[in-house]
Formats: sequence, C-alpha cells, structure tokens
Amino acid sequence: MRYCIGLLILLVLLPGILSAAYNTSFIPTVVRQFSSPAEQKVVSELAKGNLTSYSLVEAGFIASGATSNESLARYTSRYRDLLAKIRQDLPLMDENPRSRAKKLFDLMFKHAMNAYQSEQTTLLEIFDAGHFNCVSSTLLYNLLCAEFGLKTRVAVVPGHVFSQVLPGGTTWIDAETTSSAGFNPLRERTNPGGEDRVFIEDRGQSGGKSFVDTGRLVALLYYNRGTLAHTQGRSSDAVALLMRALTIFPQHKESLENLLATMLEWAKKEGQTGNLDLAMRILTECDMALGSKNETQAMREGLVFNSAQAAAARGDFATAVRQIESWIASLPGQPTVQHKTALRGYILQWAQQCMQQGKYSEMVSLIDRAARSGQDSFVDSMRLHLITEAAKNLSRTRGYAQGYGFFNQHFPHSVENASIRQNRLHLYGLWITSEIESGKYEEAYVLNRSLLELYPSNQDVRNNAAWVVQRWMASVSSNTSPAQSLPVMYGMYQKYREPVFLDELVNGTLRESNRLLQIRQFEKAEVLVKKARDLGITGESGNKLAGMHRVILFNWSVFHAKRDEYMESIDIGKRALKLFPGDGALETNLVSFYYNAGLTFINTRQYDRASRLITEGLAEFPGNPNLLKLQQYLR
Repeated sequence: MRYCIGLLILLVLLPGILSAAYNTSFIPTVVRQFSSPAEQKVVSELAKGNLTSYSLVEAGFIASGATSNESLARYTSRYRDLLAKIRQDLPLMDENPRSRAKKLFDLMFKHAMNAYQSEQTTLLEIFDAGHFNCVSSTLLYNLLCAEFGLKTRVAVVPGHVFSQVLPGGTTWIDAETTSSAGFNPLRERTNPGGEDRVFIEDRGQSGGKSFVDTGRLVALLYYNRGTLAHTQGRSSDAVALLMRALTIFPQHKESLENLLATMLEWAKKEGQTGNLDLAMRILTECDMALGSKNETQAMREGLVFNSAQAAAARGDFATAVRQIESWIASLPGQPTVQHKTALRGYILQWAQQCMQQGKYSEMVSLIDRAARSGQDSFVDSMRLHLITEAAKNLSRTRGYAQGYGFFNQHFPHSVENASIRQNRLHLYGLWITSEIESGKYEEAYVLNRSLLELYPSNQDVRNNAAWVVQRWMASVSSNTSPAQSLPVMYGMYQKYREPVFLDELVNGTLRESNRLLQIRQFEKAEVLVKKARDLGITGESGNKLAGMHRVILFNWSVFHAKRDEYMESIDIGKRALKLFPGDGALETNLVSFYYNAGLTFINTRQYDRASRLITEGLAEFPGNPNLLKLQQYLR
C-alpha cells in the first residue's frame, strides 16, 4: 500500500482552528509570488478556469518546476516522445473505449513509470527517472486519456488522489495510478464476478471523497511541492508554492491548513533567531492571506516571550519560569490560557531536565507545581511520561525492581487509567525482555504470570506469555534436536499447566515437521511428530499432531509414487491407512498405488509379481473394480 507525501496535514505548534478562506487577490511581499511570467500566466488562467496561454501538459510541467523556456521545451519534447511510443502500440488494440483506457494505463507504466517514491511529486521526476507518486501519476494518466479522447476526473480523499475514467456510459472506473495493477481495482475484499483483478484500498484516511478536474490537480502539484519544501526547512519556498496552489484551488482544505502551519512556524523560527521584524511581517501577511487573526495573535503573544524562550534554549528553565511568572504577575487582569500554558510548559521542561539529571524528587515537585498553575490533560500526560522515563533510568542504574517500585509509588494499580496501564505494561515488558536477554527464562515467565494476575483478560499480556514461552523453548532446543527437546518442553507444561506451553510445543513441532516436509525429509518429519504424539497429548492439540502425521504419510507415499517407486508408496500407504482407517483419500491413493504397480509389472512381464500384488490389493480392497479389471487383464 502506497501513500503520497502530500495531502498531509502539518501540525501547528500553537492552538487555533483555521476557519477562513484564501484571499486570491492578496499579493505577498515576504515571498516571490511567481517564479516566472509563464508560471504567473498558468496560475492565473487555471484560477479562472480558462487556460489559454499554455496546454494543460505545459501547465503541469511549469507547476512541476520547468519555468524556463528551455526546460519547458525539453520536457514537452519528452512528453511528445512518450505519446509517439504509445501510439505505436495502440493500433494493436480494438477501439473499445474501456480497452483503450486499460491499454493507456498499461503503456504509461511500460514507457514512463518504473518506481513509486512518495516524495517524487512532479511530472519532471517521471520524465527524468520514472519516479512518481499519486499526484504526478494521476496527472499523467489523465493527460494521456485526454490525448486519446477519454474523459477523466480526479478523486480526492484525505491523504491520497487517484484517477477515474469514463470510457462510455455513466460508470466511472477507478484508476489507482500508484500501482501497475491498479486499473479498475477491487474496492471490496470479495470477487463475486470472478474477474482477475487486484484488491487495492481507497487509500485515504477517514473522511469524505470529492472530485475535481485535471486542472485543479495542477494545484496539488504545488501543494505537494510546498509540503515537501516545508519538511526540508525551506519555509519561504513552501509558502510561495502553497499560495500558488490556493490561487488555483482556494477551497483545498489541506493547502489552507498547511499554509497557516508553515507561515506560523516560519514566523516562530524567525522570532527565535532574532528576526522579529520579519516574523511580524510574515504574521501580518498571514492575516491578509487567510484572515487567521486568532492564530497570528497567539503567535504575536508568543514572540513577547522571546527572552524566556532564549533562556530555555540555554537550558536555564529556572530563569524562563521566573520571567513568565513575573509577566503574569504584571498583567492587569487574569492571565490568558496561553500564558498559563507557557508557564506550565517551562516548568515541565525544567522537570524533564531534572529527570535527565537524576533529580527525581525535584522532578516530582516541579510536576506538582505545574499542576497548581492550572491542571489539564497535558500535565497529566507529562507526569506519566516523566515518571515513566525516571522509572526506566532507575531500572538501568539500580535494577528493574527499583524502577518499577518508583513507578508504582506514584501510580498504584488501584487508581490507574488506560494510559497508566499502557506504561505499566511497557515497563513490565522491558523487565521481562531484560530477563530473557540474560537467559533467565523462568524468571521472565514468572514475571509475566504476575502481570497476568493484574490483567487476567489483557490479550497483549497473554500474547507476551506465548512469546516468553517461545523464547524459552527455543533456548531449550538450541543445543539439541527438536525431538530430544520435546520431553523437556512437555515437562514445562506439566509443571505450570499453562496451555501456552502445550500450544508452543505443538506449534513448534508442526512448524519443524512442515519444514522437513517441504525439503522432503519425510522420515525425519514423521519421527518428530511420532515423538510428540507419544507424549500422550490429547484434545485439539493431539488432533493437530495427528493431522500433520497424516499429511506427512500422504505426501511421502505420493512422493514415491511420482517416482514410480510403487512398492515404497504401498508400504507407506498401508501404514497410513492403518493409522487412519476409513480415510477416503488415503484409500483412493493406496488403490492407485496397487493398480499402477500391478500395471507396471504386467508391462514389464513380471506376471507373478503382478498377480501377488493385485491379490494383495484385492484383499485390502475387496471388489475394487479397477483392481478386478487389472486382474482380468492379467488372466
């Protein structure tokens, strides 16, 4: 399953919800609005829905970064070369529109695309190296379809885009262009029609689906490029690219959110490095572009705390806390939520510093101080995080018993919530893993049993018990054969009477015997299974072992039969049927072994051997018509 790099909502560090739309008439000054006159024309015309100066193909190349006349001509020429290659293959097909759409899809992969890469979002990467993601591949397919008279549209889901083609009628066909098997893929994990199609998920996150024309898809090229620029730390480029995307597609939610996030983060970065004038200009233009007064005002307040931020950057959290507390004290009214949040943040960072320095009592005192400044879920989560990390540190330096004791002191089992339980399980897991790595398998198992007493219905704990047993049993069998280790493993089961021991014994036996079966070591496989069955295991586990024993004998006999070694196949088949009387498949195979062996002896004029063998077969299967027929033929 592949996902595109774009169509990804960036996290905004300051609180706030974007509710405004993009102001398409806004002209920025903090970034270059367009990189070339060609780009200005393309963006402006696509915004109006009237692309006249350039073809849509050229617009796609320009939006991909081919803004000079030379580069545009070079990539346009490569596109024409691709069209020529495709046209050479298309006459070989009929004129059915659906077939044409499928053929175009296949030829696109054949002649243009060879490797999905999430960050390769533009048409340029396709024509340079064959690298693509969902946006670039969808655009190319829709362009090719337009060249050959096929109607398309773009399906937009959160996190992903794909093409839909209308080859005739009213039924749109999905084209998942990130996969060479993605034409008309199954969207359900059923295939009632029996068509040979591949299941491919509609790969967006939860949310609605919308449809746009191919021109709007050009905006997503800018969006993805902007998102990538942001991840690479190129804030000004990211802002310019996202603004171009929104000029074309002003309703695109992810572009709106990412532009706000990028401009806020850019302003914050400039403020932290002392470029406050530029930071304020960025925030002012953010307001002009998005009308995001709440978000930018919160950032302006944050810039006032620059001195405290600088102190925190030096690790001097005591000074940062003192500065924020002094600021709050100087306010004419009640402190804002942002002020309280900032104060708690610095106190908690100070607590984290104490945790890292091993000052655990001071750490706990600071967490309590943060809570007194305004209790919220973040303080609770940080308390859990820091105490958990302190417990880990204590475990490494003073032993896991000490570490877990510290955690339990602050979070007793009687008052835990889901998050506390998760961290308690994590600490226990580290403890158990440490015992495993030290070769103390029984100690690890006993620890897990104590954990099961706390959480008897927790499936993860039960699954971990199986893992511990598996490692324990692997250790037991590491210096001996699987057959020799079986009694020891069975002794573990008898000691603890935990089904997981028996399950692992049986499953391990099945895995090893199946491995031997695959490499045709039939005798060794049977010895192993018989050894396990001789332990007297009953119930479902015993049935599994018996089933594997039958499979081994079945395949062993067939193996000899395929090599015309019928006497060996008969011997094994007789033994199998004795162990599994009434098994129809085994009876059928054994009859065929007798028949083929008898026929072989007849054909080689070994009539006495044939007669004895047929007589033996009829004694085993009286009245069998095939053997009777063979006997009559012999006479």
